[in-house]
Amino acid sequence: MGSNDSKHGIPGLKKVDAELSKVNELSSDNNKVECGFVLSASLSELAKRWDDRAQMMKNIVQLEKQQKIAVFLDCALIVFYWVIAIFQAMFIFCFNSVLGLLALVCSFSSLLLIYALKERNPSLFVACLIMEGIRLIPIVLVWFWFLVCAIAPSQRFVDVRNEMTGLHSTIESLRAPCIANSISWAFYIALVCWVSYFIIFREYKAALHGGRLLIDEDEDNCPKWSTKPGAINVHLIAHTHDDLGWLKTADDYYTGANAAIVPVGVQFILNTVIEELERDPSRRFSFAETGFLHRWLIDHGKAQHNALHRLITETDGHQEAV
Repeated sequence: MGSNDSKHGIPGLKKVDAELSKVNELSSDNNKVECGFVLSASLSELAKRWDDRAQMMKNIVQLEKQQKIAVFLDCALIVFYWVIAIFQAMFIFCFNSVLGLLALVCSFSSLLLIYALKERNPSLFVACLIMEGIRLIPIVLVWFWFLVCAIAPSQRFVDVRNEMTGLHSTIESLRAPCIANSISWAFYIALVCWVSYFIIFREYKAALHGGRLLIDEDEDNCPKWSTKPGAINVHLIAHTHDDLGWLKTADDYYTGANAAIVPVGVQFILNTVIEELERDPSRRFSFAETGFLHRWLIDHGKAQHNALHRLITETDGHQEAV
């Protein structure tokens, strides 16, 4: 490839050529390259592994619609949940002004959560989760108070209730309302926990940045770990792209996002690799992005297919698809 620097005008091609030479030296007969996993497949098998692109785009559009509906339902639930929270906070305020004010302030975490859903900010999710936990304290206290009064109502509770409402209730007449209130507040506690876990905590985990690989690089974790001097241990880690715009990104990589970088697009690299391997039998090339290879097969004819197939299947294995 080094001889074609001026022809193709690719910056850094000499450096790539030098790196390839190092790999060729390591993979010589006297110093074999050992890999933890080796994946091989024929061109026809590679093509069968990929779904039809049009169907994939339809699935992505459908998934986007489902996500929008899910976000709308979450926001609608949060607004409804916030209205109930305001009502419950005012109710608590009648019993204790401090707890009521605390519940009222923390009830705004529901509206803050809508903004956190939009911005996908982990810090906001943590703040919402803390505020929900604080607001849960007076709610549990009120529920426990109703529960105790329903099981064993006292005259003091009746006096407080009559003073607040101006009624003349008795212990027996208040037993049924206390039972009903304890049940309703229990349901509300369950609603708070459900929203806190299934919306706040779920979205908080989704907003966290991934990419962390917690693996101990030890010989025990790799059955084919090689301790041979000069050997290269290769670990293949399965991954996926959960970004809905990945297909557009893949197209940009393959064809080049603009005219300036078209000469270094994946399709150009593959064409150059095949030309160089046919020109120099001593070279080797391993290609890992089989998704791009599938696209290349679709865009090229039988002659190019045969050339690539010959390079992969010949004894020396000039090109390897992994």
